Amino acid sequence: MIVLIKKIAIKILEQSVYSANKENGRLHLLDTLKKVVPDVTKQYTTFDVDTPHLMAMVRALHAFQVSLVQKVWALLDKKNINIVDIGDSSGAHLMYLQAADVSGDRVINATSVNLDSHAVDKIKSKGLNAIECRAEDLVGHPEYEGKNVDILLSFETLEHLFNPISFMKSISDSVDDAYFVVTVPYINKSRVALHQIRQESSNDMYAENTHIFELCPEDWNLIFKLSGWEIVYGEVFRLFPKKNILFVASILWKKFAFDGHYGCILKKNNTYKNKYKSW
Repeated sequence: MIVLIKKIAIKILEQSVYSANKENGRLHLLDTLKKVVPDVTKQYTTFDVDTPHLMAMVRALHAFQVSLVQKVWALLDKKNINIVDIGDSSGAHLMYLQAADVSGDRVINATSVNLDSHAVDKIKSKGLNAIECRAEDLVGHPEYEGKNVDILLSFETLEHLFNPISFMKSISDSVDDAYFVVTVPYINKSRVALHQIRQESSNDMYAENTHIFELCPEDWNLIFKLSGWEIVYGEVFRLFPKKNILFVASILWKKFAFDGHYGCILKKNNTYKNKYKSW
């Protein structure tokens, strides 16, 4: 009986994500991305994406993230674009963006950044450029210095950092005129996460599987402004639909993971960064 209930719950979670994608008009994009990267099982280093609802969740998140980058295309009047993906685990997003059916006739010059040597090897094995270093140490790294960056990506990374404010400020300091596309888990009340410590787990902790700060969009937006950015666009993507019975899956998603994800497009703006005199 318990096994049957679990199967039903997983099916509801999977179908709720499909319905959410349909409601947001991303089914075509989802199909396109599947053709570019058919297998997302090894998306991460510390765990496998090996169940239907996890696969649906990861696919939906990727489609949401790529849709945000597509909005930036409309803001950039250029064909040759330099992208740096900070916290990239597999190179999947850069493969999506380099695919002709996603990015049109643009030329994408892409570099990934990750502190995990296994992730870097995985990315390089796909023919992509990668820098092995902590996100917080990127500015000043010889492979980053001097890059003319148009778009920075940070997908599900900020919540893993010890000091996201210093990181965001350092990136703002390092660019002249760039967009920063960010996604983080969506929650409506900010908290310190560190779930392994809360549960007194005896397992090792890694940057990839450890959330430190889980903040609501309003608090993230304040941090972005302080650290040298303005919010050009923001959107919450929930893993369940708003307009049909599968909305009930929100109860399961809250128990299993998160309601969804908050994504935003940032552009450098020093207004509040310059007002803070104690950097």
